Order: sequence, then C-alpha cells, then structure tokens
Amino acid sequence: MTTPVFFSPRVLNTINSLPDNDRQAIAGAIAGEFILGGEASADLTPLQKLVYTIIRSYVKHDTDNLALQS
Repeated sequence: MTTPVFFSPRVLNTINSLPDNDRQAIAGAIAGEFILGGEASADLTPLQKLVYTIIRSYVKHDTDNLALQS
C-alpha cells in the first residue's frame, strides 16, 4: 500500500520562489524522498539542507492534516 503525499500551494510556492539552482536541487531532493522513497539531501549545500528541512516539514504537516480531514 502506498501513502499519499500532498504538495500544497504553500510547498509549491516556496519551492518556486527559490533561485533556479536551489529550486532544482531542493525539488529533486523532495521528489527523491517523497516520490522515489530515497534519501536525496546528501548532495545539498548547508543552506539548501536548511531550506529542504523546512519544506519537508511543510509536506509532512500538510499531508498529515489532509489525512486527518479524510
């Protein structure tokens, strides 16, 4: 069984507001974790890891909230 993941407008807007190189790296890491099931943050810079951690918490929080509403 797979668990649904919710990429809310907050997540998408945050990713889209990043500079291009950061946006690609962080979006790839988020997709790597939530879609492909792997750990993809090892190649990020320290600042990118911080932003990744924040966005990852948004995804988890928004997904959990969606599950509670169902």
